Amino acid sequence: MPAQKRTEVHSVCRCPKLTLWILFSAFLCALSALRTQLQLSQIGPKISCPCGESVSLRGSFVRRHNDCDASCRGDVNCTKWNIFCDSSLHYCPQTTLIFTYPLPTMPQLSVAYSTKYHGQAKLNIGHARVTSQRKFLEKYTSPLKFSSLRIIELGCAGGFLLEQFTGNGNVLECFEASVNYHSVFHETMSKANHSSYVLHTRLFDENAITPLSVDVFLSSHVIEHIPDPCATLRLMYGALKPGAVMFHEMPRKTLEGVLQVQGGLFHTTFWTVETVRNVFTAVGFEEIAIETFKNFQEVDPSGRGKYIRSLFRKPLSADVYTAVDER
Repeated sequence: MPAQKRTEVHSVCRCPKLTLWILFSAFLCALSALRTQLQLSQIGPKISCPCGESVSLRGSFVRRHNDCDASCRGDVNCTKWNIFCDSSLHYCPQTTLIFTYPLPTMPQLSVAYSTKYHGQAKLNIGHARVTSQRKFLEKYTSPLKFSSLRIIELGCAGGFLLEQFTGNGNVLECFEASVNYHSVFHETMSKANHSSYVLHTRLFDENAITPLSVDVFLSSHVIEHIPDPCATLRLMYGALKPGAVMFHEMPRKTLEGVLQVQGGLFHTTFWTVETVRNVFTAVGFEEIAIETFKNFQEVDPSGRGKYIRSLFRKPLSADVYTAVDER
């Protein structure tokens, strides 16, 4: 009887040891698999992320780009929009930016947007999105008097956001490559009785703006269409006066979300709040505010809203005129 009892005790003692050994073996297997995956991710050619980070072509791969007419794949003479047919999406771990590789060229994009683009949001004067965007700007730029400023919007479409800043001596400028919106923009400015405006019928590039001449940059659902946002942000940085501000709104799209559904037409980059902070500050901008929105007007305090709104500024210099001084 005592012997039987000792056997039972011995058996009970062995079970936890066996369980621990199984768990430890599973951990070693997982660690080995992770090491193998990391090694594989470094195999093959390297590619450069828009902000200069170098990643493995294979290891950074997320998915094929979704915006390609299937009949155009492999046909360089295809007359349909095919600039994304040989493109894929890649992840940059330092900035968390997802970008399109190879980067579409400016001539390719100019043709695509002037002839093929049909994904513009249906907005109008006084639309909830543009009015709430102005409120966001006013909330976080309280010292800024929106008068006698040079305000430039990238991809202004019909000019409905710029219309919020008509009058008060402001000079408004728009860069819009989609020909369908040129007449709409002129009509919007005419209805507002605002004559101090300029329409640039092309994409924003290095020849666009004189350095240190801009008070406010605006973009609404545009930066996700820019293949190399860091290059564009550097151009904006150079064009802004010290202390001047830039506003951007874009869809919030996580890596998991992109894997499930890419979304958007001609989107070349994909952003989270973390991405915005990483990329914008890497260029040299200072954060004023970042919020996410459940819809056009309701803030999502969790930071997981559908849209990201951000306001950044070029660092202030006391010796140079600033756009955010008291007027």
